[in-house]
Amino acid sequence: MATEVADPQVLLTLTQGSVLSQLLNGGPRRMSTLADLERLGLVSRRRDPADGRAVLVEVTEVGQRFHRRLIVAREEFLREPRFPPSPGCCTKTRRRN
Repeated sequence: MATEVADPQVLLTLTQGSVLSQLLNGGPRRMSTLADLERLGLVSRRRDPADGRAVLVEVTEVGQRFHRRLIVAREEFLREPRFPPSPGCCTKTRRRN
């Protein structure tokens, strides 16, 4: 049984987060390079019933919860100012007559 995973903002690369989103929004996919997501319990794989040689990958419940946290963390990150404002950039300027 998978357990909750640590901080979503630092644990996954943008690519891994994107793959998780694609699986969540697009449904099961064939297995490719998703071993890290599976190791974290975010996805699981199963045989494709239509083709026993193929493997389908889908998001686990832990992966769904993690994805929601990932979206919130990334939105918060994007809202935070990255650099302090330059001196005088935010003060009102006087008009000279």
